[in-house]
Amino acid sequence: MRSGRTAALAWLGLALLWSVPASSAPSVGAADGWYKWQVDGVTTTLFLRQENGKPASILLFSPDCRWSSNGISGEVTDMGALSLDDSVDMLLDIVSEKDLDMDVREEALFGLAQSDSDTAFAYIDRLLFDN
Repeated sequence: MRSGRTAALAWLGLALLWSVPASSAPSVGAADGWYKWQVDGVTTTLFLRQENGKPASILLFSPDCRWSSNGISGEVTDMGALSLDDSVDMLLDIVSEKDLDMDVREEALFGLAQSDSDTAFAYIDRLLFDN
């Protein structure tokens, strides 16, 4: 029930994106290209494509998805394990970057809604109800 509510809130909140304080989210390497992290404690692999030093695309896959056939091509830099809290911090940072393309911010917000994190849920809740 909660995950359904969270997903619905995420879609409603797309038009209400606002900034959050800077966090200590993990950084991506300096080179452009695809990066991937295995999120600890959940069965999710997070992929981020960087272009011109900025996030350009975010994809989340369960272990049974073949990511090589889902829009990710070329070399992928494996960044290892990432805690759920750090993945949420990373996505919150991307959502708050108003100079990023709205599509990548929407992908980050969708990732937050899928994270089953209390921090992510509280953020989405504030988006919708603290106006």
